[in-house]
Amino acid sequence: MPQYLLSFTFQVIPDAIDAKQSPIPQPFTREARKAQGQLHKFRKNLPVSQPAKGLLSPENDNPCTPLLSSINPWYCQVTWILFNINTSLAPIISVVYWSLVHDFTSGDKTNIFSLAGISNIQVHALNIVVVFIDLMVSAYPVKIVHCIFTMGLGLIYVVFSLIYWAAGGLNPMNGTRALYPILNWEKIPGLSCLFLLGVIVIMVLVQCGIYGLYRLRFFMVQRLSSTLESKQK
Repeated sequence: MPQYLLSFTFQVIPDAIDAKQSPIPQPFTREARKAQGQLHKFRKNLPVSQPAKGLLSPENDNPCTPLLSSINPWYCQVTWILFNINTSLAPIISVVYWSLVHDFTSGDKTNIFSLAGISNIQVHALNIVVVFIDLMVSAYPVKIVHCIFTMGLGLIYVVFSLIYWAAGGLNPMNGTRALYPILNWEKIPGLSCLFLLGVIVIMVLVQCGIYGLYRLRFFMVQRLSSTLESKQK
């Protein structure tokens, strides 16, 4: 994202300055032209000048460095993994919540699981909006195989729910043994397992949809870059 902003700033704004029509005295005009020339040299070296190469390209699978490669700094690996997990989990959580967990009959604003609850809207509705904006403005590559990180986190949560249930843990909202109605290891273990298998399929489908949005984002970047380059000429 910072590369796009820098490219836009140093490509569009300098072109809007016409020193020949400026009423500024000649010495200042020469300085303005010199500064504009330096800006043109700077913008030619920006990484966004060739968006079809490197990590921004979905076409070049081989040149794209794998996520867990030692070439990538550890902090890039961590943020990339968190980006993938957050982007794919947000729509899954919202769909599962509104279809299987939400109580549409409750109007109590103090209940976070009621439709009127502000926290409920923020956690289970606005999260999709935030994730979509993040996906469209960031430069992280997206691959379908990266859904394994989301599955890994889901597996950790399932193991936690089993341990929590076996240890006698209770749902803090209603005092039952089930963290969620659909994840009840005491009464419906078979149905809970089928639900988890369905979630795995949904994870793959959601990741495919996110990849489609990534390709759309890349297409938009290419078109914008081509438009800016044509205006330069």
